Amino acid sequence: MLKASNGNIGVVSSIAGKMALVHETAYSAQKFALEGFFAAYRQELHKQGINVSVTLCILGIIGTKPMLEVEDKLRRASLRGHFYTSVPDTALAIIEGVARRRFETYVPSWERFVVLLHKLFPVYVENLNDCF
Repeated sequence: MLKASNGNIGVVSSIAGKMALVHETAYSAQKFALEGFFAAYRQELHKQGINVSVTLCILGIIGTKPMLEVEDKLRRASLRGHFYTSVPDTALAIIEGVARRRFETYVPSWERFVVLLHKLFPVYVENLNDCF
């Protein structure tokens, strides 16, 4: 059935699966495992000749109601909309990434740059955790 579908699998993950987040040890471990599992699964499907794509959707800060309430409490009103993505834009980015059969899609897209910086300069980026 899977082989005949030529379909797409969209896996919703987090930037915590690319770089560990302070105070989020268990969450980060879960997301690293999720990403490892589906990266291996993608390779198994390919090796078996099954034309099903697996897209990892790497989410960052999404502008949900609880997130906006926290932001208001921190009095960061001047930064509103700069560091998070709205819920509708997030959904659209996930759908687009899966439909285009991408290996990964980042929401917001600038997080790809943060992950790249972390790979190149891990000590410096991890030291930014001291700010939070």
